[in-house]
Amino acid sequence: EKVEEIILSHLEEEGFSIHELARQLHLSRSQLYRKIKALTGMSAAIYIRHIRLQKAKELLTSSDLTISEIAYQTGFKTPVYFSQVFKDTFGESPSATRK
Repeated sequence: EKVEEIILSHLEEEGFSIHELARQLHLSRSQLYRKIKALTGMSAAIYIRHIRLQKAKELLTSSDLTISEIAYQTGFKTPVYFSQVFKDTFGESPSATRK
């Protein structure tokens, strides 16, 4: 829960990294990798991306923001990359999710 809380508090920062997350949790990078992998089955980077995508999906269904605005608000560098990752993760495009 604390990890998710930290990630969400830095959601708009595209440069928020595993190093920063580990520092805020007072863990080494390797400890963070092991703990996240054990708890979620995902690598730390994939877990951060997963949290960002979950928030993006929530925003798509509950707000009138454009897909580009949501992409930037959830820390993705470009809307194109956001759309690709979103489709790979959820099996449908952001615009299809919105409908």
